[in-house]
Amino acid sequence: YGRARVYTQWGDSEEYLDYAVQSCPVDCIEWVSRKELQTLEHVTQDTMYEANGQLPCPMAARADGNLKGVPLPDAWELAQKFEEKQARAQSQQSELMIRLNMDWVDKVKERIAKTLGGASEALRKAILQIKQRL
Repeated sequence: YGRARVYTQWGDSEEYLDYAVQSCPVDCIEWVSRKELQTLEHVTQDTMYEANGQLPCPMAARADGNLKGVPLPDAWELAQKFEEKQARAQSQQSELMIRLNMDWVDKVKERIAKTLGGASEALRKAILQIKQRL
């Protein structure tokens, strides 16, 4: 029917999985890592599945004859875009954390300077001596 469904991922030995890959008449079975599988499942959950968890029929998406339909999205392309989006978000988060950390350090320095500004001369000298030893 132009569809495939796995009921138990990781349920059989690698040898049986290799037999399934080799016997697929249309070369539609791919080896993916667990991380890739999680990404593919995430990006296809909304776009690739119809009601009741059924995969969409590729024949209905053909644009010839009486079967005029919208082409199915490419799961690999969706996964790549998702990974790129996640990488950008992580990079932006890291940059934000660095800026926030620098702001925090500056505020602490200001508080220390303000606190030491009100300290006695003897205390400031003692602190400078300790700082020079470190």
